[in-house]
Amino acid sequence: MSDVGEAAAFRRAAQVFGSATALSHWLKVPLDLLRKWISGEEQPPQLLYRQVMQLLGAQDDHGRKGELHLSRTDSTPSALGLGVRVLIAHKDRDAVMTLGVLLRSEGFELRLLLGVAELARAVREFRPHAVLLEPADFSSAKKLGVNSEDPTPVLIALTKPIDSETLLSHLASLKK
Repeated sequence: MSDVGEAAAFRRAAQVFGSATALSHWLKVPLDLLRKWISGEEQPPQLLYRQVMQLLGAQDDHGRKGELHLSRTDSTPSALGLGVRVLIAHKDRDAVMTLGVLLRSEGFELRLLLGVAELARAVREFRPHAVLLEPADFSSAKKLGVNSEDPTPVLIALTKPIDSETLLSHLASLKK
């Protein structure tokens, strides 16, 4: 039987992701196994438990500067990003999902894309204040009519490691 705290952490992470299925994809574990951890039927591996705790914003000795984590663990988004639309376009699915969870928890309105193939259409429809993308995709964004000279959107390069506090404060400064 699993520690009650571990099961609760996995249940909360499933809520943050919107479903156990989404969390199982992010953790890259079978859904049936994840459900056993959520119910407390089995104990999860400590490495995955630490990942979930980092996702939920828990502080531990293994955390490194630049790791993405949620600064709030309750289900109420903060007001930091209210009124700011952000489009995340990145080829790394895990990066998109993790940033999405972080920004959504801070109240930002989001559109998520895997890659830049649909970037121009998404910008026209969503009208974001900021577009987060890989530095290599800046030239693609400019070819599609998205450029850093326009007041909307601001292009922001996602370089690793990502300093989540700096990113959040920069995005929050875009409030109109």
